[in-house]
Formats: sequence, C-alpha cells, structure tokens
Amino acid sequence: MRANTDYLLEYRGKSRESVIGRFEDILLHSDGSTTKMLELIVGGEVTVEVHDQEWVFRRELLPELHFPIEDAGPFLRRVTSLYYQNEVISTNLVYGNPQVLSGALQEQLMKGKVPLGKLIKEMEYRRQILFAGYEELGPHSLNYHPFVFDRAEYPVKKYVMIREGKWWFYLTEVFHMSTILNYMVSDLKENII
Repeated sequence: MRANTDYLLEYRGKSRESVIGRFEDILLHSDGSTTKMLELIVGGEVTVEVHDQEWVFRRELLPELHFPIEDAGPFLRRVTSLYYQNEVISTNLVYGNPQVLSGALQEQLMKGKVPLGKLIKEMEYRRQILFAGYEELGPHSLNYHPFVFDRAEYPVKKYVMIREGKWWFYLTEVFHMSTILNYMVSDLKENII
C-alpha cells in the first residue's frame, strides 16, 4: 500500500516544493555514502541489480556522455539500480578505474550482488561532486541501456571518487524521488505516527 505524502509535504506550513527540495539537497549535495543515506531515508536495506556490466574504452563511450576522465581505458562500466522492496529508488552509471581497483574489489563488482557503497565503506577516499541538480535524460538515457526511464527529468548527482590521488570511480546517480519519499512516509507512519 502506497502512502499519501501530501500531509508530510505540508508539514509546518512548508510548501511541497521546499520539503522535497530539502531531501533532494541531502541526496544531491552530500559527499557521503548514497546507499547509506537512501537506507536511512526509506527505513530499510537497499539491494542492487546490475543491468549491464562490461569493460569499455573511451572511444566506445557515447558522444553525449560527459566523461571528465582523460584516460583511454579500459574502464569497468556498470549500469545499476538500487531497489527498496522491489521498487527502483536510484539508477546509476558507474565507471571504475582498473589501475586503482584491487583484484578483490574487481571480483566483488563483477559478481554484482552488493551496492558499491557497501563494498567500499571501510576504504579511504574522497568524493568530488561535479554536478548536482535536475537533468533532462532524453538524449543521455541511452547511456543507461537497458534500463528505461519513465520521465524526462530527474534529480542527478555526478561525482568522481578519488583514492590515492587517482580517480577511482566516476558515477552518475539518478534519483527516483517520488518512490523514495513514499517509502520514507510509509516508514514514518509505521514506526512513529
């Protein structure tokens, strides 16, 4: 059963846009683990599905992809979605640098069973956010093939993870805010209200 979020979004006289905007800001501007933030917001464990995973060279990337890394490759390319209760809450395009990926991490990534954020939670790295805001996915949606989006515009965060002075991962995260907020409200109703 889906919760009606209207009462929450009008909480304390705030407009729907400002409350949703605050949650979007948390997801888009935080440089911490997105997986952990999503689990805290929805109130439960998030799972990953790997839609596509392959080794690619720069020359194979679609021209529409803004790829901030100068290397020629190969790169590990993954299209994944994070799910809560079998509903997608984020869709991600991930590129990994094999020069910095350990053999054990590459093996875990290739298995595709655990979200990246959980695999690297004990490792030291920093995130450099390159873009945070709404983006029209129209021409860029091919980068996420075979995943298909049902809307044109989504909140998006793009960033580079840097480890030992080298780029480690380049990620684009697309958030499905209505689903995220519905589960947050549902969890609040069950546990607090």
